Amino acid sequence: MRVEAARYLLEEAFLDLEPHFQDIVTVNWMGSSLAVDTICITLDDYYNDYRHLRPDNFELVVNEGMNTVAKKYITAMLQKKMTFKNGDDRKSGAIKIKNEGNKLKSFFERIASDVASINFSLDAICSLAEVLKNDDTDMLSLDIAALVKDYPDVSQEHLIQLLGLRGDVSKSDSREIAADALKNTKNTKTIFSMVTGITVGFF
Repeated sequence: MRVEAARYLLEEAFLDLEPHFQDIVTVNWMGSSLAVDTICITLDDYYNDYRHLRPDNFELVVNEGMNTVAKKYITAMLQKKMTFKNGDDRKSGAIKIKNEGNKLKSFFERIASDVASINFSLDAICSLAEVLKNDDTDMLSLDIAALVKDYPDVSQEHLIQLLGLRGDVSKSDSREIAADALKNTKNTKTIFSMVTGITVGFF
């Protein structure tokens, strides 16, 4: 009941923020920090209102907020909105994604450091950025295997979309890399179990 109440409380905030999450990893996003800046400013306003909650309830709302931000950012990354054109473009995008993941985590550390220190959902954004950043396509299998080890509930569809975002991996190679990485995984839930509704395709 407490978890459901926390999610209900956050619902209005994330309805307001949905257009800004939809702007993430788009062509316009590449040259602007507006989307994540607005997300942080808006959440700051809402969490100032939530401070009247009992401490344990406030911590629960912070925890649910972190999970939801991670889910929505990762979902935006893996939707069919763009591909990187070349290695420089991909590296710049990966650095931007990593910086934004760190910025979002820093926001939650500022408002509730105790909660943020034990919630690692936003770290997944940086892990995805590392897969994008690597220019050596021969090392992709190792990068994907490392990602699966850290996040064993990542699905084949998630991995295919991530590799598709790179712009330099064929659909068949993406399927093969993803399938190989997932052969011996255990079904342990992390942030990716919340990232659903991703359409597999290439841009």
